[in-house]
Amino acid sequence: MSEYDLIERYIYAVTKKLPKRMREDISKELYSLIMDMLESRCGEIKPTDKDIRVVLTELGTPSDLANNYLPEKVNYLIGPEYYQAYKTILLIVIAATSFGMVLSGCILLIIGSDEFNSILNFMKWIGNTFFSIIMVFAFITFFFAFFERRGIKIDINENSLDELPPVPSKEELIPRSGTIFSISFSIIFCILFLLIPQIFSFTDGKIWIPIFNVSSIQHMWYLFIIYMLCSLLRDFYKFHIGRYTKKLAIISIISNLLSIIPAYLFTHTYSLMNHDFIIKISSYLNTEKDTVFILFIMNNIPSIFFAVIVFALILDSVTTAIKAYQYDNS
Repeated sequence: MSEYDLIERYIYAVTKKLPKRMREDISKELYSLIMDMLESRCGEIKPTDKDIRVVLTELGTPSDLANNYLPEKVNYLIGPEYYQAYKTILLIVIAATSFGMVLSGCILLIIGSDEFNSILNFMKWIGNTFFSIIMVFAFITFFFAFFERRGIKIDINENSLDELPPVPSKEELIPRSGTIFSISFSIIFCILFLLIPQIFSFTDGKIWIPIFNVSSIQHMWYLFIIYMLCSLLRDFYKFHIGRYTKKLAIISIISNLLSIIPAYLFTHTYSLMNHDFIIKISSYLNTEKDTVFILFIMNNIPSIFFAVIVFALILDSVTTAIKAYQYDNS
């Protein structure tokens, strides 16, 4: 056994809690520090076991000392720089998801869907509701944890006095109420559209005919989710930053451009419109000319939807860019 066995065990207990790349350098640094402390305490006299224990006690427990060597951001999943935004956005999204799931359940009960024709099916719906909330929690947490670990800044640089942004005017601020409504509406609409697309229906007084092809929507759900995620990420950042900036304009333009791809695939990959709905509408027309015109419109509704989506995305990008140019002088 080495005469400094206790020191070696102490250093090992500290370094084993550290990332592997740091261990060798920290071991040398700690050993040098402990030797200096012993020399300061004992001078030319050989340190006793008691002296070693006193010095190691002064340094603290291995866990405490290891925490001092760890980069600060490793000590938590979501750090203080992101935590307030994380907590607020998580609350909004979970509340909107819960409301959307409850609303979809109420609608299914009203229309007499087979979803609730037994206790087992009802319990499955309850399970799906909790699963959706857990998935939302996991996604938001992963999103912020990724930013934390990568050191991605979502705030304007406020570390330097010279780079502090000016106090925003009232026109420069983005109303939080509007952003919260946009996020909540997007989530609720997404839940209703994917879970019960049959609620978007037409009735002749006798039967309800879905406007959209339910099976196609079920096949394309992931494209709709990707589109909604791009929109939500833009709105999350808009909510957090709370003002028009050039960075917000860039993020909005990028997210809107990315949204175009899933939007096009969603509206054009499968038959989006319900063929029975088109036939039913055609049956109300008296002339062949009207029928041809309506059929043309119905068959091109996916392209019309896509054109409306692109127009809305361009309008959002241009509006945000103009306001950012007008108000952000940094």
